[in-house]
Amino acid sequence: MSEKDVAFLLECPYVARSKIYALELSGVKFINSHNVYIGEDVEIGARTVVWPGAMLLGKTKIGEDCDIGPGVNLEDTVVGNETRIKQSCEIARSQIGNNCTFHPFCYISDSCIGDNCTMWVNISMLHAELKEYVVVHRDTRLVWTKIGSQSDIEASCQIKYTDIGADCRICHSIIEGEKFDDEILSGTGKRSILIGDSCAIGPWAYIYGKVTINPKARIAWTDITNSFIGKRVWAYRCRISDSKIFHDCIIEEGAWIHDDSVIHPYCEVARGEITRSTLGKNTKSKHTSYIGDVQMGCDCNVGAGTVFGNYDGQTKHVCQVGDGAFIGINSSIVSKSVREIGDGAFIGAHMLVRRPVEANTAIAPPNDLQQPIRWAQRTKDGWELIQPLPSKKPKSKYKKNTPEP
Repeated sequence: MSEKDVAFLLECPYVARSKIYALELSGVKFINSHNVYIGEDVEIGARTVVWPGAMLLGKTKIGEDCDIGPGVNLEDTVVGNETRIKQSCEIARSQIGNNCTFHPFCYISDSCIGDNCTMWVNISMLHAELKEYVVVHRDTRLVWTKIGSQSDIEASCQIKYTDIGADCRICHSIIEGEKFDDEILSGTGKRSILIGDSCAIGPWAYIYGKVTINPKARIAWTDITNSFIGKRVWAYRCRISDSKIFHDCIIEEGAWIHDDSVIHPYCEVARGEITRSTLGKNTKSKHTSYIGDVQMGCDCNVGAGTVFGNYDGQTKHVCQVGDGAFIGINSSIVSKSVREIGDGAFIGAHMLVRRPVEANTAIAPPNDLQQPIRWAQRTKDGWELIQPLPSKKPKSKYKKNTPEP
């Protein structure tokens, strides 16, 4: 070490003291001026309070009426007016708006935070961009994430490579996208997960891969991977992967939709599996059904326990179901031989369907199930019964004991 370097190190305390003295004359208040470090290029506005242990480094600029708590480390950071940074926070290479609040133990790097934002305890943020009036609760991690104005990020969230719209609520969820392209590192690339305005995600939602969730969707206790979710979709306790759910659908508990399935608007699905299939508009399948390799039309109803037998041991076969078809409970459709169910077809309960069903045709259950009265009430003009209905009610083999007069 040269003599010049030694002389510079000896002068450092005096240079720092003169910097602090100049700031005090401009209206900055130091609680203990002997226990802070202020860099040479640091600027601090009037009426700002700096607590002991603070380190302000690089080209940091702090606005007026701010409160810099004990143990705070700011490096190359711009802080707006009336911002409060509490103890043991570390912020580097970031921009902070006016009237923000940072609670203890926040770590923020290379981020941009708008006005009137609140960061609660133990926040980790890297390359994040927050608009105004955003609240981030404790134990949350944000990486390469954009958040729109007036959004609320609840506790214990992990969000990565995601673009969140305005007025959203994310609660206790893990949202991990993937790097869409290398340009994201320069700030011009796209995030792989897009969440629209006014969405509610969580609690305990797990979203991975390339996912688009349109405005006003409600997702809770649900796994979503590489899928499209339309507007106003409700998904609750279900699994969705590699599929498309269009607007105004309800996906309820126990549903598993995967492998390029498409659910058109106003459908309701619950407690069943849908794979490589398409459900037309306003179709319902809500009770423990298996729909595999089925192209289903609009306004259909799939009863509880319905199974489309698409696999014969070697090949998976596709079945076409027309508009307005009704399939009763516990019915089995052999896709290899059926191939097509016509428009307006009616399949009764407990049926094993092995041949194609023509349009406006009813298939009734066997007579011994004593169900013909129901099907007779559902007949329409032009329907033909493959299983004929009995002309009279079957007689009982027991005689009634009627008292003599």
